[in-house]
Amino acid sequence: MKIFIVILFKSRQVCKVRGTLNKFYQSASLIYLHSTLMDPGILWLGNFRKSWEHQLHRGIKALQNPWRQSLSRQ
Repeated sequence: MKIFIVILFKSRQVCKVRGTLNKFYQSASLIYLHSTLMDPGILWLGNFRKSWEHQLHRGIKALQNPWRQSLSRQ
């Protein structure tokens, strides 16, 4: 459960910096919470966490270069 709280805190931070709540961060947090409550399979959670952190790092990179992100959205 600690991992989830840390991830939720990270996602909130990223969203605050961007000024708008990114739907991905919201849904990822909810899915992660749901999975910890319903299916505590360590392997599945580990894989999900990896992909989640990958997305978080991509979000942070996009923060550092917002112009490139707006290009990739089109």
